[in-house]
Amino acid sequence: MKLNAFMIAILVVLNSFSQDFSASFIMNEEDCNKYKSLYYTYLIRGAYEDARHFWLKAYDACGGTENLDNGFFVNGRICYESLRDSVYMNDSIKLKQVSDSIAWFYEQNLIVAPSPQLKLQYAGYLIETKSTNVSKIDQLLLTVDSLNVKAPARYVGLSYQYLILNHYKGASKDKKKLLEKEIFERYFILIEYAEGAIALNESELDESVKKAKLLEYDWAKGFLSKYLLAVVKDAELVEQQMQKQFNQLPKDPVLRMEKIAKHSALLEKFKVQDQSIYGKYIYASLALLPSSAGFLGIGNMELSNENTDKAIAAFLKAIELSNSSDEQDVINFQLALAYYKAKSYRKAFYAAKKVNGSNKGKALIICGNSVASTANKCGESTFGRNSNYWLANDYYCKAANLGEDAS
Repeated sequence: MKLNAFMIAILVVLNSFSQDFSASFIMNEEDCNKYKSLYYTYLIRGAYEDARHFWLKAYDACGGTENLDNGFFVNGRICYESLRDSVYMNDSIKLKQVSDSIAWFYEQNLIVAPSPQLKLQYAGYLIETKSTNVSKIDQLLLTVDSLNVKAPARYVGLSYQYLILNHYKGASKDKKKLLEKEIFERYFILIEYAEGAIALNESELDESVKKAKLLEYDWAKGFLSKYLLAVVKDAELVEQQMQKQFNQLPKDPVLRMEKIAKHSALLEKFKVQDQSIYGKYIYASLALLPSSAGFLGIGNMELSNENTDKAIAAFLKAIELSNSSDEQDVINFQLALAYYKAKSYRKAFYAAKKVNGSNKGKALIICGNSVASTANKCGESTFGRNSNYWLANDYYCKAANLGEDAS
């Protein structure tokens, strides 16, 4: 079998020295075994240039790729990686030749012993060496989807990064709009892989391995979130995609609650608590598991959106469910604010009077403001009405004594 033009070109790069590539690839078992033994001997001794020389002779004598195995190409790659890292470090021309040769090793290795892991390693190598063969890298990274929950954490993150840095970053404005949607949807697919891997990892018996895997996939999830938040800035797209996820929430109460918690946390990272979709998630959460903290969150959201009636109802429900005096101080303070915004000054005053702890000074200001706001409506004389202002002033003084800016 004659060497084709591609193989001749590659082996010229591999060898970097003169060699007769017109020779036929005819298997010579004796020479094959001899040169394989020699290259390996030099490789384990660290004589990488000699190892390279005899590796090439073995490749020729053994009849080429089809007659060789996985270990032969793995060792060849190790040899060239060692040449790159310890021999040709300061020779840019040979470094480029060696880099191309290592890619060739991956290609041959995939012919004799294809595996998903090797495809991903090859993709990682091409990305690391800044290869411009985008279609090849994209093809190799599809392996992440074929592995699904068994995809290594590094490549879950790397595939997402590559999508953003090599497809999104240099795209036109219109193309970026389309890609942002794809990036958002891809985020949820890859998050599912990472979370599925974490679930599988629970059965790992070796605690050190289990802990290491958990850290890797937790890193991947954080990495995905970081890139998503860096790319997507369109609040309308966030609402659209999170509504889509809301419509796909599982029916099982436990699984549903887990999803709601994760999606709510993501919405908070986007800082879109004022959007209606955030309220949907919070209300859905409280329908499954009513809690004082949940109703406090609903109240804060509705208050920030100027929905004072809904905020007041939520804060009252939060107080009803709360068993903590510290939490009740927080809720009563927010309730006092809501009443005050709704111009229910008497109710604001009595809610604020119940507040202790770190918000006491601010609550005293609400007391003073509530009294002052009703001053002209209380008392039968000018003196009686003016005394209300004195009372308000007394609350301001108490607030100032607690460090608040009140006069």
